[in-house]
Amino acid sequence: MIRLSDVQDARDRIAGRVHVTPVVTATLLGERMPGAPRLFIKCENFQKTGSFKSRGALNKIDRLTDEERARGVVTVSAGNHAQGVAWAARAAGVRATVVMPEAASRAKVEASRGYGAEVVLHGKSSIEALARARELEAERGFVFVHPFDDPLVAAGAGSVALELHEQMQAIGEQLDVVVIPIGGGGLIGGMATAFAELQPGLRVYGVEPEGAASMRGSLDAGQPIKMTCVNTIADGLGAPAAGALAFEVVKRSVRDVIVIPDDAIARGVRELLVYTKLLAEPSGAACVGALLIGAVPDVAGKNVGVVLSGGNVDLGTLAKLMS
Repeated sequence: MIRLSDVQDARDRIAGRVHVTPVVTATLLGERMPGAPRLFIKCENFQKTGSFKSRGALNKIDRLTDEERARGVVTVSAGNHAQGVAWAARAAGVRATVVMPEAASRAKVEASRGYGAEVVLHGKSSIEALARARELEAERGFVFVHPFDDPLVAAGAGSVALELHEQMQAIGEQLDVVVIPIGGGGLIGGMATAFAELQPGLRVYGVEPEGAASMRGSLDAGQPIKMTCVNTIADGLGAPAAGALAFEVVKRSVRDVIVIPDDAIARGVRELLVYTKLLAEPSGAACVGALLIGAVPDVAGKNVGVVLSGGNVDLGTLAKLMS
């Protein structure tokens, strides 16, 4: 488990090396949502490497021992965590290998290579890619940097909550609701942990795509589950399992996990771009999509925060989503 102090320690450690991303209001977009909430968007699409993932990757790699640094690291990712690990490893002078599904976004593959990582394309899904990453960990002695089920990674991601809370205070406002996307759960695990102590009355909701609803399935089963199939346009939310760490946090501190169709996610991408001029990848737009279809309860007139978790979308995918 992690605590607020772990998130605060992570924020202090990575301060000055990642961006304090802006919070913007979106009046017109909020008016298009049932209940017309007052919408506040935390723009992690402006973060280093284009997503929140750099926070957790940096916190993890910064704490490797000298022996672990010498061994190098390996991870698995559809793209954003791969870029975060590649970027953080380069800064630390650590060799990084990232395993990505064969169908991973070309833009994310090239960005990971650009940050200096060895990219291994393997398998038809994140499930098969994870298996290959674990094989490389054993074969080459790498340190595995888990994309979500690691307390240091989750604590780093949780620094988003500290910033959002302080930014709302700075403008004399307080959130009533915050909506957070879920892949494996690192982001919601870290953020919900922080908010539980910073603002206990805040209603926290998670959002997952129908084709990768591992956390919703875990809550229904009463224990973390592994997916047998992942199918969603939101590749960043297509984790092959729910993290055990996040599962415990979600059970304790999250009001509900909402599952939405890919059509709603695509709508979120489109309307973010049209009404706020913010570019989001599908995983980054999922929370907006959930609000647009009225899937988040009791938001009428409320201050609602959403995390735009990333903006790494290639032009071909964007063209399809916009059409």
